[in-house]
Amino acid sequence: MSDATLVVKVGGVVAVRLDPAGGRFAAPDAIEWLDAANALSCGWRPPIAIDRFTNWLEHLLPENGQLLHARQRADDALRKHGFRREASGPADILWGNFDRECPGAASVTAELAGSELLGDTPASDAPLASGDIGKLVRWAAYEVANSGPRPERPEMPSRTSLSGMRPKIGLRRDTGSWRVAHGGQLSTHIVKLEDTPDLPGEAVAEAVSLRALGYAGVAAAATVVRVWGGRSCVLSRRSDRETKEGVVVARHQEEWGQAACLGTHEKFAHQREDPGWPGFHAMLAASSASPDAADAAFIRALVGCALLAHTDLHRQNIGFLHAGMTAGGPQCEIAPMYDVSCADGRPADYAGTFAIPIGGATTPMRFNAAAVEGLARACGIASERARDLAMDMARQLPDAVEQAKRNSAHMDEPRSRAEANMRLEAMAQGVESRSLRLRHELDMSGARRSP
Repeated sequence: MSDATLVVKVGGVVAVRLDPAGGRFAAPDAIEWLDAANALSCGWRPPIAIDRFTNWLEHLLPENGQLLHARQRADDALRKHGFRREASGPADILWGNFDRECPGAASVTAELAGSELLGDTPASDAPLASGDIGKLVRWAAYEVANSGPRPERPEMPSRTSLSGMRPKIGLRRDTGSWRVAHGGQLSTHIVKLEDTPDLPGEAVAEAVSLRALGYAGVAAAATVVRVWGGRSCVLSRRSDRETKEGVVVARHQEEWGQAACLGTHEKFAHQREDPGWPGFHAMLAASSASPDAADAAFIRALVGCALLAHTDLHRQNIGFLHAGMTAGGPQCEIAPMYDVSCADGRPADYAGTFAIPIGGATTPMRFNAAAVEGLARACGIASERARDLAMDMARQLPDAVEQAKRNSAHMDEPRSRAEANMRLEAMAQGVESRSLRLRHELDMSGARRSP
């Protein structure tokens, strides 16, 4: 090990020590696995090749302009401590951003020679007014786009490391007030800027889609829309958080791509054909405490997304929530759905194909009874059970969308109610049409199989 060491923890327990200077294809002695490493992933068991572990670490990094900012901070930290090199990979960047919050229960710590811990960046604990949150949102947008007039830099920058294409910040809700998480504290909510001219009403479409899934019995992140800094924002309660004895603690969560140790650029089917949904299901079934319940959650989630025309369901858009450990490894369930948005009402030039085909269907219009049966067959789930689950979802979802649509009037605060209503009308019509068609096809499919 060199003088710089990246420490990866899960649930506050040291799981891995890694020499950032080792590089992507380093010798085995560049990494030290501890017992807690068994709890890091449902997709692999330690020890694994350092290049695959590097891919796992990559999913803890932010993206876009926020990644550029994180890389610069890492370069500055290396120079400050006398290392004459630039941050070259995820381990270096995480080492240089030790005060950033990672997804789930995974956390990172930067060590120097002699196990000296680098200190956390001090931050104010004052409650945030709406204007303060607006400054954080505008600054996050500027970091991602890195263009346009430079906004006022917030005095209390949000401490977070959240991936995705949209600008995001993390906040914590404490005794009725919004605050920035710092030190040993954890954020409780994610604020995502979802306000672009080419996607009118997108923030409300996402909030209502997630709410509708919840009403139809699919676990989904509790989400509403707020306007901060003059921008429409999606505010989601983190589903990888729980409160124990008044203290917010993290539950470990992995994205599918992370658990499979894929690079963050491999999230779509055209970038990598395998693993497909059977691969996701296999990981879920192997780690689930209740395979029957996991099968039901899996089918209902995918059918719900297909009927919602949520085409952007890719390997970083669905994941696993860890629920404890067994001798064979972590027990997991499907994480509550997040980043789900109905495509109805979007401009025609937006992709209408599924990021990863579902049961052979490549578009929402082609998702039919044969796709349900093909998905079940590929995953080893009884076709009759899959048809029953799909039928139940096709019956429930239209009413769930209508309920979510009605509730949006008092739950969401969009920048433009007219734009939001146009999207919601298109969503209700699209879901109703697709659900009726699927129910008819499932009925016909069942009749053909009857004696």
